[in-house]
Amino acid sequence: MQANHPLAGLGDLRASYAEIELLGADRTADRPVFPLKLSGPELPGRTLHVDVDTGTILREQTVEVLPGMGEFPISIDDSDFRPIRPLVLPFRVSSSQPSSGSAVIPVSEVEWGIPLTDEDFRLGE
Repeated sequence: MQANHPLAGLGDLRASYAEIELLGADRTADRPVFPLKLSGPELPGRTLHVDVDTGTILREQTVEVLPGMGEFPISIDDSDFRPIRPLVLPFRVSSSQPSSGSAVIPVSEVEWGIPLTDEDFRLGE
């Protein structure tokens, strides 16, 4: 998985970021969180708002880098967490970006072990 992928936070953050700084304590979605500032030489910085009690990432703030256009701030909020062995995954993901607006992605089902081929990812004409 690419380090800048939205689900990269499910892995070991130390593998992608040289520096991780605790920014104190805060609240996100009415929950106590530890904001973590992540930085490294190859990726845009990120701030993750980690739920104090569950360890889940409730919010991510970062920038989307578009070559030739610059950097655009983006905020991603995760909610409706459900256990899908062996993980706990968000079934609602909301993103907002001042330049393009907002979007909500509801997840209705997660299924493991589905066989896929390269053809399944080919764009139609």
